[in-house]
Amino acid sequence: SHLSSPIMAGVLSLRHVAAAAAVVGGAYMTCRGAAELISTLQDKNFRRKRDRTIFIARVLICTLFRRLIHGPKRPRWTIKLEVLMAIMNAAAPPKNIHSLRRGAEVVSPLPKWANVRWTSVAGLEAAWFRGPTCPAVPVTAPNAVHPVVLYLHGGGYCLMSVRTHRTLISRIARACGGECLAIEYRLAPEHPYPAGMGDAIAAYRHLIYDLNIDPKRIVIGGDSAGGGLTLSTLLSLRELGEPMPAAAVLLSPWVDLTCSRDSWRRAKGLDYLSKEDESAGPTRLDLPRLYAGSLPLTHPHISPLNASLQSLPPMLVQLGGVEALLDEGEEFVARAREHGVEVQSTVFEDMPHVFQGFGESITGGAANVAFREIGEFIKTRCGSASSASASQANL
Repeated sequence: SHLSSPIMAGVLSLRHVAAAAAVVGGAYMTCRGAAELISTLQDKNFRRKRDRTIFIARVLICTLFRRLIHGPKRPRWTIKLEVLMAIMNAAAPPKNIHSLRRGAEVVSPLPKWANVRWTSVAGLEAAWFRGPTCPAVPVTAPNAVHPVVLYLHGGGYCLMSVRTHRTLISRIARACGGECLAIEYRLAPEHPYPAGMGDAIAAYRHLIYDLNIDPKRIVIGGDSAGGGLTLSTLLSLRELGEPMPAAAVLLSPWVDLTCSRDSWRRAKGLDYLSKEDESAGPTRLDLPRLYAGSLPLTHPHISPLNASLQSLPPMLVQLGGVEALLDEGEEFVARAREHGVEVQSTVFEDMPHVFQGFGESITGGAANVAFREIGEFIKTRCGSASSASASQANL
């Protein structure tokens, strides 16, 4: 039938999920029965690979049956995205920060066209990502004009790394026709605020003072907590009297660590960051407190939504239409504009938190549109001479 083809396409493209489905391939479950099953598995520890496989298979099958009966959970959700959200929402919460890190530290695939060079910056492990249309001149060459993005990865200030984000960072480098420098900034709870911000400032100073890169060529960007870290870095640079970068790119920025906006509640079942009580979402392991240390969560450098934003550079803010951080993101955009900051903002309908990291096939092309917007914004703000050639890249 016309329904079977897209369903099979989704299953076959998620090969590990398809393998799991084979374990219970002949099973039939009603949506109610599947919901009860997931509920009983919430506290399950997957000590055996087979247990995990069966769990994923059951979630997959009940999600496909639900979609057959009721249609997509959201109008713009592909089968892949719906299955992915179902699995992420059904998984048992981690018991401590170490198990959370193990689960989150999944190295993203590196595109064949990607050019990555690992190095050390201010005593930190770091990597340069060069886009395929980037001019063949060193970033420090006097005639170099291509953009340079200092990228700060997300992960609740406590987990993830450059390696988990290397696909996303590579695509930003390709979209803007330039280079991205991503750093392994120090993480909480071992290194609470202001350690990560200090690392970001040191990396920025390395670009402008050690490498003599014009700040007008530099953009600072990040996703989720990396977006919040971008803002606290900009606030500190302003306070220190340092030259500002050309712009900032914020993907689903986490700007209010009290997690008190209503979109956290509305996102239940739609976004993997949603919470229905204090045992879910970033508050599950109290990530905000692990990062803030003894400072109040409302401190302007902890929650930039509360900061004075005057004199900050132009910003691009991208948000998902069903994500938990939607309300605080939209409030931040309005506040920045009130403070005289030039802000370009886009809300992508039906998309979850940092959907750009899932790729175009899962997001139905939304990620593609987002990267194109990011590339054009960076090239415009940096006045890149590589704009014409980079626009020909297949994003």
